[in-house]
Amino acid sequence: MPPIRTAKLKERPKKSQLDEDAAVKPEAERLIPALRNITEIKGENAASATNLKAKQSTPAMPKQHRSRALKCTDGTGILQVRFELGEHWEERKTKIGSKTKKIFFGPNFPVADSHIHEIIDMGPNVCRSLSTFQIECLSNVTHEAVIQLASTFPNLHRVLLDGLPIPNDHELIVYFQKCPQLTALEIRPWSEDTKVPLRREALDLLRKNPLWAPKLRKLMVPAAGRLYGAAEDLTGERKKLFVQLVDVYQHSWASRRSERYFDYREGYLWEMGHPLIE
Repeated sequence: MPPIRTAKLKERPKKSQLDEDAAVKPEAERLIPALRNITEIKGENAASATNLKAKQSTPAMPKQHRSRALKCTDGTGILQVRFELGEHWEERKTKIGSKTKKIFFGPNFPVADSHIHEIIDMGPNVCRSLSTFQIECLSNVTHEAVIQLASTFPNLHRVLLDGLPIPNDHELIVYFQKCPQLTALEIRPWSEDTKVPLRREALDLLRKNPLWAPKLRKLMVPAAGRLYGAAEDLTGERKKLFVQLVDVYQHSWASRRSERYFDYREGYLWEMGHPLIE
């Protein structure tokens, strides 16, 4: 009878080996999440590197176009709007909005009351936002419109009115009262033939009322006989204020008109000058 073959039984692991496996298993389970995190981090780094490479391969936007893109907004206007010519009005007035801080009318733009009224009609958000208003041309703006500027734009910091009708004391008083943030008010005459209606009332009231335009640092107005003493008294009281009186005259031997100015600081006439104007 042939011998009976039996299947070879697997050897049972020794007790010491079982103890080692039991000790290694928790350590492996602890390391698996860490390995997964490393894998995820590597994936994120790879994605970041891909994005960075894509950004580097994309050509940068030119500086002028980039600044224009940053300024343009939808329905709220741009930071500053400049009108150089009359035909610019219809196109560029649509850029005025609640984010507009500065409006400039260049030397070749014929400003009229209607332009100021249209800006006022844009609403209180626009009026409260405006901080700089500048006119650099001989215009047909009336005294009433000049007063409306001060009454409607309470947060004006800088106002330059060049070529407007010579102001009177009432107009200056409105600016001093209605514009507490005012730092510079410049009104320049264009003709020596215009009689200066200014007396010293506005400057005297500004000196007596320290709460009027407390941040005012520069005041430029047309020169008049009584204003010289008023400028001395005002700057003597307001030490940080610089007052410039401007006088326009025509040379008999030349086609040019000249501008003579008188600078007052701390109660004294500091300087006189004669810069020529074409």
